[in-house]
Amino acid sequence: MNRTLTLVGEPTHTEILAAGLARLDAGLRPRLHDSLTGAQAHRSPGSLSGRGLAVFCWPPGSDLPLEAEAYADGVVALHAWWDAEAGSVGPLVGRRLGMCPACNAAAFDHAHSGQGEAADLGAWVAATAALEIPLVGTRSTLRDRSLTWCRPCGSVGIMRWARQAGCRTPGCASQA
Repeated sequence: MNRTLTLVGEPTHTEILAAGLARLDAGLRPRLHDSLTGAQAHRSPGSLSGRGLAVFCWPPGSDLPLEAEAYADGVVALHAWWDAEAGSVGPLVGRRLGMCPACNAAAFDHAHSGQGEAADLGAWVAATAALEIPLVGTRSTLRDRSLTWCRPCGSVGIMRWARQAGCRTPGCASQA
């Protein structure tokens, strides 16, 4: 797998994730290529093409055109986001690695995608993503799952992502 990493999202999130990745041993982590906002990526179609891994700093389906473009170009993507109530790492999105962006968008529970941010949730997401990113393409546990810390629920849990009935997207499949 190409070992370059691109963070995509608002700087308030990409900077926290970049700081979490910087704490890993340089020999274990992918090389950080750059950070882009979603708007920058939209202004430059194909800007993610050829990247080894993208981390989308938003819930699945929040920018479906950009997510679908990355999927079509063969870019592997990991969702890592947080707000005031919840933080989540996963699912991993890529052909033959898990569900396609449309299936993930259809399955996403928007109950905890509210406004605001919580610093502790951001730190948890950054640390969890930093530990998971070196495993992408080999032993990743987030191919059809995500880890979520839900403040109102008071717990960390695992969400399972499933292919939607009738999906015809090539490469969309569960690794269960």
